[in-house]
Amino acid sequence: DEPTSSQDIGYSEFLLARLANWAREGQMTIIMANHQLELASRHVTRLLHLQNGQLMDDQPASEIDWAALRQSLIDAEQKAEAEWT
Repeated sequence: DEPTSSQDIGYSEFLLARLANWAREGQMTIIMANHQLELASRHVTRLLHLQNGQLMDDQPASEIDWAALRQSLIDAEQKAEAEWT
């Protein structure tokens, strides 16, 4: 799940860097849920974007338009909030 949840940014960066090193060394594959796009954008090699249980996107991190993804998540959250009020 989200290993950086409730961690300060310094420890989150340290943890993700360490996990990424292990993955690069071929010691493991990491599948992680994370809602901090800024943090994820610096450490992931591939992104699977799930929304409402559906796979919305699967691509290498280098091909992701992070600003557009961030905006689509903001838009989805605002739409969900509007539906609940």
